[in-house]
Amino acid sequence: MKRTLFSFIVLVMLMGMVAAPGMKAQAGSSSMPAWSVLSVPSNPLSSSASEQMASLQSDQTITVIVQLRQKANLPQGKGLQRTERLARVIEALAFTANKTQGPVKKFLDDRKGNGRVEKYTAFWIFNGFSVTATPDAIEELALQPDVLSITPDELDIIPASTLLDLSNPGPNINLINAPSLWSMGYTGQGVVVASMDSGVSMAHADLSSRWRGGSNSWYDPYGQHPASPTDMSGHGTWTMGVMVGSDTSGSSIGVAPGAQWIAVKMFNDAGSSTATAIHQGYQWLLNPDGNSATADAPNIINNSWTFAYPGCYLDFEPDLEAMRTAGILPVFAAGNGGPSANTSYS
Repeated sequence: MKRTLFSFIVLVMLMGMVAAPGMKAQAGSSSMPAWSVLSVPSNPLSSSASEQMASLQSDQTITVIVQLRQKANLPQGKGLQRTERLARVIEALAFTANKTQGPVKKFLDDRKGNGRVEKYTAFWIFNGFSVTATPDAIEELALQPDVLSITPDELDIIPASTLLDLSNPGPNINLINAPSLWSMGYTGQGVVVASMDSGVSMAHADLSSRWRGGSNSWYDPYGQHPASPTDMSGHGTWTMGVMVGSDTSGSSIGVAPGAQWIAVKMFNDAGSSTATAIHQGYQWLLNPDGNSATADAPNIINNSWTFAYPGCYLDFEPDLEAMRTAGILPVFAAGNGGPSANTSYS
């Protein structure tokens, strides 16, 4: 009887150690599953992607964003130091992507071999891909069991215009009582603010000294200006000046002149953007130097851009969820189309 009971206990223990793919223990955790498996909609291919594909010839290609069903269960960081909190989030996201993307990668590589897939980029900040392929390859991709959604890469994204008159910067700073905080010793010291925008000009005297510097403080996903911060339109420079500009002109133009900044050139030189570039930007911001053991991510990410029309868009919800879990605050413009109704933009 004792031997039978012992054998039964061992069997139960062994069964508990063998988990289904969606129930694998999370990296660094003995209890929480690494990922959840989301239900597949009736058609993963969005109507907007289908409409764009319908206008193409069979040998033409289109770029789409592919999200997989396996969504990383992010560890809560309450009570953790910043470095450990960031590391756990990054490792959880990367673990899920590494363990679940294999079948879709094989599909893409096979179609790449016969010319139907031109290129693809794998992401871990959300579990998915940016894929450039022919319409028939994308339709076939939508039938893969791990695919949750396929949406267009092309987005109607615009910089959010600003109504501030920076030729006389004093009133906007005084209006929010920033000088009162400065007098208490709070100028933003120790804080890193990131910009997802058109870039930042290093020629701006009030900003050049506030750049954190190094290879982990500037990212251009388009590769147009990979070496150092650049801004072809001035929009990102303008908004960064409002945030952290110093006082070389004799008047402090930034709310937090003691903070440092880093930046992603989210808009290309022509002023347009894509979902691929935005996902790349967020992924870089979560781990700028590629080492999860160093806490070089920003504390705050400013997003002075909107979709061109009012509405609720969830394209970047996984990215933002990862940021918030890691203790990073993304701040978005709501558009400056007011004051009438329906002027708060996504």
